[in-house]
Amino acid sequence: MATLPSSLLSKFYEPDSLRNTDSGFEMAFKNRLAPSTLIGIGSLKIDGYVFQDEDLTLRIVRPAAAYGRVPEPLVRSGDQVSVEKSLSFGLNSVVWVAVVGDPLPPGQYEVAWTFTTREVGDITVQASDQVEE
Repeated sequence: MATLPSSLLSKFYEPDSLRNTDSGFEMAFKNRLAPSTLIGIGSLKIDGYVFQDEDLTLRIVRPAAAYGRVPEPLVRSGDQVSVEKSLSFGLNSVVWVAVVGDPLPPGQYEVAWTFTTREVGDITVQASDQVEE
């Protein structure tokens, strides 16, 4: 199993994407490295709070296809992703990870999301971001 340097892993997080929504909060991760296949979703940690796969909703937005058509986003609960129900995480695709619940107060946050790909195995992406007022 390959280990990716933290300098590469940090490129997965989409800066300034952490934001509150009407139903909680969300953040984005963009695949800038290589086509991958998600086969497992681990926890999301926000400043010590842990959200398990069943607490997460994933929305994968893929880049425009041939003729400029943007494919419909794929939406799945984190606990619905498995080896049998894998998700393509193509190059330049963006995964929005949403949590239903209380919005985050304005401020700086440490984010860590763990997921498993068929190609590399377990990956944990860590980043700092903030929620604006």
